[in-house]
Amino acid sequence: MSLVSRSRNDAIFNERIKGESGTMSKLWVWCGVLGVVGAVAWGHPPVVTFSNEDAARAIAIACNADTYSRAPVHVHRNVPGNMVYCVSEDHREGVLYSESNLCHELTSETLNVWRNEEGDVAALLIQRTEGRLLMIGEAELRGKRFDVERTGTYFIISQGKFTQLGSTLKPYRLLHVFENFDGKRIFARKGDLVVVGDNLLTNRLEARIVRIQPDGIAERPAQPIADMPAGVRIHDFSEATNDLLLGGVDPQGNTLFAVVNLDTGESSAITPKKPGDDQALFLSDGNIRAKLSGTSSAAGSKRSRSGGGAGERKSFFKLF
Repeated sequence: MSLVSRSRNDAIFNERIKGESGTMSKLWVWCGVLGVVGAVAWGHPPVVTFSNEDAARAIAIACNADTYSRAPVHVHRNVPGNMVYCVSEDHREGVLYSESNLCHELTSETLNVWRNEEGDVAALLIQRTEGRLLMIGEAELRGKRFDVERTGTYFIISQGKFTQLGSTLKPYRLLHVFENFDGKRIFARKGDLVVVGDNLLTNRLEARIVRIQPDGIAERPAQPIADMPAGVRIHDFSEATNDLLLGGVDPQGNTLFAVVNLDTGESSAITPKKPGDDQALFLSDGNIRAKLSGTSSAAGSKRSRSGGGAGERKSFFKLF
């Protein structure tokens, strides 16, 4: 399968960036969780930062291609982080392991792939004439936004004003509805499902935590995330440490990442490894980091604690 022309993908990529910046440029918010308050006894997993171009280049290397397109790339990892797969909307996938790579040519309608821990396909994002759909088996599901957690068992569909929770085992069966909530990502953690998104009533980022029980769904009270505003980009989650990896830009327009621990509320600012990095993952494997970003070392961080303690230095945090 030949790659879509570079000029066409430049237009697609630039239009996506234009749309994001046009919306997020209006969001100037106070973010105290990134202020430095001194050393604290908390460390998050290693973080790697990279750009869309880096991910596209990783696909080209995995596929032994001489060139790469600038189509949007979706980057996923498994729970242990020993498999990272980069899916280009140019219909090609590169799977990165520490000592090897795999290349998959995708159908012309496939835009994204979600795999389970064994590497098998759990769901697809496909393009139809009526728009983008989540495809699970033969089921085609409509919505504004989709995500599938890493075991490949549960998924969410945001309809904008509410978010639906379902299982890939019976995709047409609705398990739960989160009202007034625009869900963005779903993760599995210690028997719970963690759905992160925007509370439409408070205009804040929050986590909705539910547990699947024999007699139904048990939902815990919503958990605000460090007073973060709606619109923050959610890059990753560490199941082992309960850390969220978020993204935005500072008042000067510089990309900034932040790790927030859901248990303690502590936070850590992450500096991008190089100019142009606007994506990030929790990733320990140095070889995979090097393949994905071009450098084997993780980005540095500044540790801080959320709240209003004495000596705290606060900063504005504009989002993208």
